[in-house]
Amino acid sequence: MNYYKKGYAKDYEEDFYRSLPHAEKHTFHREWISMVLLVLVLAGLFYGLVRLSIFKYSFYQAQAAGNRIAKITLPAPRGEIHDRKGRPLAINHAVYDCFFISSTNIDQDVSDLTALASMLGMGAEQTDTVVSRRIEAGSARSLESELWATEWGELGAKSILVKRDLNQVEVAAILERKLEFPRAYIERSFGRSYPAGESAAHIVGYLQEISRAELDEWQRLGYRMGDMVGKSGLERHYDNILRGRPGEQLVAVDARGQILGGAQFVPAVVPNNGAVVVRGDEVAILNEGDVTEFSGGIRISLLNGTATATRSVYSPGENSERIEQEILFRDTGNGGEFRNFIVFRRPGEAAQIDGIPVMRNPVISPVSGSLLRTTIDLDMQRDINVILGNHVGSVVAMDPRNGSILALVSEPGFDPNLFSASGADRSGWNAILSDPHFPLLNRAVQNAYVPGSTFKLVTFLAGYEKGSITPGRSWLCQGRIEIGDRYFNCWKRSGHGRVDPVRAVADSCDVAFWLIGAEIGQKAITDMALRTGFGAPTGIDLPFEKGGLIPDEEWKLNRWKERWYTGDTLNMSIGQGFLQVNLIQQAVLTSLVANGGYLVPPHINQLLTPDPSMLEKLNVPDSAINFLQRGMRECITSGTARVCNLNWIELAGKTGTADDPPRKEPHSWFISYGPYSSPKLALVVFLENGAHGDIVASALSAQIWNCESVRAYLAE
Repeated sequence: MNYYKKGYAKDYEEDFYRSLPHAEKHTFHREWISMVLLVLVLAGLFYGLVRLSIFKYSFYQAQAAGNRIAKITLPAPRGEIHDRKGRPLAINHAVYDCFFISSTNIDQDVSDLTALASMLGMGAEQTDTVVSRRIEAGSARSLESELWATEWGELGAKSILVKRDLNQVEVAAILERKLEFPRAYIERSFGRSYPAGESAAHIVGYLQEISRAELDEWQRLGYRMGDMVGKSGLERHYDNILRGRPGEQLVAVDARGQILGGAQFVPAVVPNNGAVVVRGDEVAILNEGDVTEFSGGIRISLLNGTATATRSVYSPGENSERIEQEILFRDTGNGGEFRNFIVFRRPGEAAQIDGIPVMRNPVISPVSGSLLRTTIDLDMQRDINVILGNHVGSVVAMDPRNGSILALVSEPGFDPNLFSASGADRSGWNAILSDPHFPLLNRAVQNAYVPGSTFKLVTFLAGYEKGSITPGRSWLCQGRIEIGDRYFNCWKRSGHGRVDPVRAVADSCDVAFWLIGAEIGQKAITDMALRTGFGAPTGIDLPFEKGGLIPDEEWKLNRWKERWYTGDTLNMSIGQGFLQVNLIQQAVLTSLVANGGYLVPPHINQLLTPDPSMLEKLNVPDSAINFLQRGMRECITSGTARVCNLNWIELAGKTGTADDPPRKEPHSWFISYGPYSSPKLALVVFLENGAHGDIVASALSAQIWNCESVRAYLAE
């Protein structure tokens, strides 16, 4: 019977299947299922092979390249700091640092780093710091962090700083145990030295490793974990120009992390959502408008010839295996290569050309930091440091013509070279921290004190402006005055007798200035103090300046919940009470009297020296300044500072004694300038709890005026 006629074929198959024994039916069923599964498995394997070979080839090859490429930072020499004659205050010297190339196994890296640190004799705290650097190195995933810090995320291995300034024994140990620590390597770098030592410590400052808080604040400026940054002084204030710009190098490493070879990498700072493009030696930037939705990265192309640029955009929905955007550039030049080096967002996508990892050689070497030329006279700085000796206090020497700081000494001091030693001398560091006089504190800038009678110059200017002081005016001092139900005693209990404006300054008569203050009131004194530079930072190019305090009625009510009394005004008029000033402000005031009423900007960087024609003049009568000049001159010749009446130079000065109730012993001030007829130097001497100014501070000032370096400077 022909079963293929009249639709009998199906019936035949069914009859055949029913005719099979029961066991054979199950066997047939299993074989059929197995064949289907085998076909599916083979199809899956084939698809996977095609996917790996074609679609994901570049991705996995890039991942493998990342495991074979490490990025090494090339240190930049820090800019030197010189005095006004070109003598070094801060210089570099060669050191050798130990680094460690990270792997993809963070746990193994931590173990290796701990062992390496132990071999180098590092303590627990230092070891923890090294481990934290490794953890930090693996945490940068965002495109923004990679672009700003020129990090490659988790693409390639990174170099981790282990220890700076290795000694010969440590270098030998690393080389001898290379098989045990294949990822460790030694790099030549730069240490910092301070030839002036303690003499210029508070001016120059010192370096230490960047803190976590500083890194969070400065990371976008290119700072990285492990960087050495200025912690005080000029090193801190000018860190951004002194530090230079480090270079970077890509090196090939084997499976154990040992360096095989390498080539240079060009670091660059680019905007958010941008990309770095390098054409030969030129660096350009693609902005957000050129590169949108920059999530997949940009492929690298190496093309010759002339063509127009094209762009293709693929959304994830269209093709999840393709990069979302592609920008192809073709060179229009002389047939040379047009190389585009792009920083990627997704970890594992390495720069490549036709599937080959980029290890080419467009090089920008590390850029040295800028040289900082200062106004400091190193000879004068050293002489004043010796004269101040063991006194707790500070001295500032300034050119009253332009505000150039010639010397700035704060005692006690410290040796900044202590911090540049390997690991820093822990015993020396602990001694500094435990010193009750705080050697790291720059008393000229970072602290403010009650000014005492030196502030009478401000009261004088305010009184002259308000008409309370006139050329023919005088005051009778009988040793005390009565205000309300209180008596206020002059520092000279027997009294000064009748004093005119010049003698009021020369003899520092409290009674005269109390009467002036009571007449003009607190607001007039506060206004003049603010106009002469008190109550706010001067803007000197040193960090952490304390602006001081010029109190008023509102301040006292807010601070003490009390109203302002007449006694507060009287205290203020002679420089006592709530007033707080720093030494730089005092130098500005002294210079103002010396130069005829001009406000000079205090500075240490030579580039900040102003044109004299651009200086601001205080809006007070010239006769007021002339009275102060005469009063300060007579203070030297026949007043409270006769110890400074030197035979080789005419000086003008003003003593000051400031109460310090917590310690009972008063502060000592002495401000002076010279030569009197053509001032070239203004000097401020302050002794913390140093007794009466006419005894100690003025005597030290006389020694400074007599020293060889000051004489040499004035002779120029």
